[in-house]
Amino acid sequence: LAPATVKIQHMMDKKKRILVIDDDLRLRDLLKRYLSEQSYAVQTVADATAMRRLMTRENFDLLVLDLMLPGVDGLTLLRQLRDSGDDLAVVMLTAKSTREAVLKGLAGGADGYITKPFEVDVLMKALRAVLGLPQP
Repeated sequence: LAPATVKIQHMMDKKKRILVIDDDLRLRDLLKRYLSEQSYAVQTVADATAMRRLMTRENFDLLVLDLMLPGVDGLTLLRQLRDSGDDLAVVMLTAKSTREAVLKGLAGGADGYITKPFEVDVLMKALRAVLGLPQP
């Protein structure tokens, strides 16, 4: 391989992998498109069952997890991940903006908490902080 090809392949290997779990198709598509444009490798699913199935096959650096999901809610899902010893970075994304909801999410093991509706720059700052990446 030519040196430029090797460098591009190395850069592609370094992409942070993000899994978005949200039952809102429009939001999933928006986040996938935007985060992909920001050089993240992004997958999306609508619920806990699909998340578990995908996570048995692939590794991720970060979950963006909606609190209100069909079936198993995001907080229960987060608790299950933490109880199993999974220390994957998780940013909760939810319309519940009460102090109590935020504290429950953080106490449940979330690394960050973003309320809907959100500004994209606020989301990006939170994701970069949780991933340990420099802020622009």
